[in-house]
Amino acid sequence: MKVVLVVTTIGDGRIVEHYATALTGIPDIEMIVIPDRRTPDSLYHTCHRVKQAGFQVMCPDLPEQQNYLKRIGPIAPFIPFDSDNRRNIGFLMAIEHGCDFLVSLDDDNYCLDGAGFFKEHSIVSQTSASGDFVSSSTGWVNICDLLVKEPDRPLYPRGFPYKYRFKKETLSFGHADRSVAVNSGLWLRDPDVDAVSRLNETVKITGHNGSSWLLGPQAWTPINTQNTALRYEAIPAYYYVRMGYPLGGMPIDRYGDILSGYFLQACVYHMGHVVRVGTPIADHVRNQHSLFKDLANEFWCMWMLEDMCDWLTELKLNGNTYLETYCCLADALEEFTAKVTGSLWTDSVRGFLFQTVACMRAWAASCRLLGIC
Repeated sequence: MKVVLVVTTIGDGRIVEHYATALTGIPDIEMIVIPDRRTPDSLYHTCHRVKQAGFQVMCPDLPEQQNYLKRIGPIAPFIPFDSDNRRNIGFLMAIEHGCDFLVSLDDDNYCLDGAGFFKEHSIVSQTSASGDFVSSSTGWVNICDLLVKEPDRPLYPRGFPYKYRFKKETLSFGHADRSVAVNSGLWLRDPDVDAVSRLNETVKITGHNGSSWLLGPQAWTPINTQNTALRYEAIPAYYYVRMGYPLGGMPIDRYGDILSGYFLQACVYHMGHVVRVGTPIADHVRNQHSLFKDLANEFWCMWMLEDMCDWLTELKLNGNTYLETYCCLADALEEFTAKVTGSLWTDSVRGFLFQTVACMRAWAASCRLLGIC
């Protein structure tokens, strides 16, 4: 079984050393590290050192990345510098290298146990898996309910629509065997919540209740890129949405992974697969942030999701593969953007989504050039 870990970083390589140590003895693991213009030289030195010690790591410098993008074509103009969007380069390399599954990591998430990390995420490579299959009366599931919080108060993950928060949510459980396409691991210490929640009150995650859930079409939830595994065939539906578009004088940001996670989820459910949430748990040692800047970056996507989430959860897609389904989703998003009405939907907001559609199509074209269909 081969697994590829993908992380983008402007750090010194501590994350690389951590996973190289934690995953020692587990064969056929490759780590693809995507640096950017602000990445220090120490990262390259760290990658070289752990590679010499026997850990498979690839860390293409900027000229190598640009040459690679030129070779794989259409998506190249849409991957900017100084952006975590560059993790798309690692995703494309994972497609080209071939693997049973991919794990997307953020550089501030550290696995607690290497063997457990591998075993839990490898569920996406299995034909089927047994577990608690969850449905929700609202159609939405709050994955933060799986966590032990201090103080113990309602908490929702970043990207969870506000219109479905604080509802009387009735969950239904049944034991089932399902084919898992995506496994989204949770976090200790610092939860992945939005800036509104952080400014309201600091909440620390002190534990996990031990459960993991299988989610289907009646149980949607945000999926990020922090600690998330997906089967090889689903990678073409996991394009990391480009951020930075100027809306109302504020560049939209911090929701590229949330939008990509929702788009992936729509494709997963169309393909008859499920999403698993819970383990493995990562230690989230969050990088330093300006919360007011985060709020400004997050605002427009938070508002857009209030309209988009119902459209997306009710959308009927076509396609026999993940790539075909993703292309169908791009067409549907273009149609939605042209027709949706309301005070939010200015020309600038529509422009962002039309740009997103163009990027999705370019991404699909590059995937085809790499031989996946």
